[in-house]
Amino acid sequence: LFRSLEDSELLGAPRIRQLKVTNHSCNVPAAFDDIIFDCYAAYAQSNEDRAQQIPATGYGIPLLNATNDAWSYRTADELDHSNYEGQLDTYGGGGFAIDLPRNFSSAKAIVKNLKDMRWVTEGSRVIFVDYAVYNANVNLFNIGKFIIELPATGGVVTTYRLLTLKFIR
Repeated sequence: LFRSLEDSELLGAPRIRQLKVTNHSCNVPAAFDDIIFDCYAAYAQSNEDRAQQIPATGYGIPLLNATNDAWSYRTADELDHSNYEGQLDTYGGGGFAIDLPRNFSSAKAIVKNLKDMRWVTEGSRVIFVDYAVYNANVNLFNIGKFIIELPATGGVVTTYRLLTLKFIR
């Protein structure tokens, strides 16, 4: 039905947001203390990691200025988000977030930089990708949310929510 992706106009900036848990948020039995140094529990708001993150710059990769916000925790009020009930848990509205530019090449460079700098870590428990587009040909708005949940046990659980609306009659 849609001739191409160019039929839809991106409204605002797409946002990538993640929530993490702190290291040592779970208990390691004493018998394993000398071999297990890191322990990241399942998500709970009480275990949320809100500390300023330090990018992994030791790989000779320069930190793009555009990604500076991605390394600082922001509250739900600052991000204008509310709690979200996923498949595995209910997640808070705050987190580490980056608003991507509308230019595809610039957005792709920022995402690559975040990947190279190891923005997603062992403590990451959920990643949200939010966007909104408008298609003038059919007079429809589409609001999308892709959710990538990362359980403490490993693996990935993906879901999405798409809302299509006709605001202009």
